[in-house]
Amino acid sequence: MKKTRGTHEKKSLKRQLLSGTIYVALAAVVVAVAVNTTVGLISDKTQVPQIDNTSESLRDEIPSVPSLPKLTIPDITVPKSDDGTVSGVMDGINSDITETIPEPVIMPSENIVIGEISIPEDANLGLDRFIKPCNGYVSKGHSTDMPVYSITMSDYRTHTGVDIVEEPATPIVCVSGGVVSDIYNDDLYGMTVEIKNRDGYTVRYSNLLPTLSSGVEVGAILKTGDNIGGIGETALCESLETSHLHLEIYNPEGVAVNPEDLISF
Repeated sequence: MKKTRGTHEKKSLKRQLLSGTIYVALAAVVVAVAVNTTVGLISDKTQVPQIDNTSESLRDEIPSVPSLPKLTIPDITVPKSDDGTVSGVMDGINSDITETIPEPVIMPSENIVIGEISIPEDANLGLDRFIKPCNGYVSKGHSTDMPVYSITMSDYRTHTGVDIVEEPATPIVCVSGGVVSDIYNDDLYGMTVEIKNRDGYTVRYSNLLPTLSSGVEVGAILKTGDNIGGIGETALCESLETSHLHLEIYNPEGVAVNPEDLISF
C-alpha cells in the first residue's frame, strides 16, 4: 500500500514538472513573437522613402523670364477730301491692297451711225456707265434659256428683259447716254423707246406712257440720266402684272443680255 502511494506521488510530480516546462516554453515563444514583431515595425519605419526635393532645387535654378516692352500702335489717319470722302493711301498700309473696286465703266468707242443718224464725238452723253432707270425692284428676271410663266398669257415663254416694279407714271431715265434710234407702239409690250449708245448697246424701254418726255424723238441725243417718260399700262402681254417698266438690253451683235449684269438694282 505504501509502495502504491509512493508511485502515485512520483507520477504526480512528473506531471507538475512537465506542465511547468510547457508553460515556460510557451512563454518563451510569446516573447520571441513579440520581439520579432517589434523589430519588423522598426525596420519598416526605417525603409520609408524620403521626399525628393529635386523639383524644388530645379525650380530655383530656372531663370526668370524678362518682361517684354509694351507695344504701342501708332494712330492711323485717313485723309479725306473736301466732300468728306476718303482719298489717297493711309499711312503704313500698302497701296497694293487698298485699291477700291471701280464701278463698271463702258468706255466710248467709235461713233455709231444709225441710218443717217450719228453721235458726234463731242456729244455730251453723261456718265460712261449704266445706271438704274428708276428705284423699283426686279419682279421678273431675264430668262432666255428657261421659259417662265406669264400670268396674263397663261403660258410659259422666254423673257428677254427684266420687269422693274414701280408706281404708274414713275419717271424713267436714260440708263446710258446715246441716240434715240426708234420709237414705236409694240403690239405686246406697248409704248417703246430704243436708245443706242456709242458702244453699240441698244436699250429698249417698254410699257411706257403714250406721251413721252419733251425732246424724246428719233435722232435726239440723250445723256445718262435724262428723262424719257413715265411707267404706263400699255403692255398687253403683261397687263395683269403689277405696274412696272419692261427693260431690255442688246449687245452690239443684237443678242439680248441680262440687264442685271450691267445695272445694280
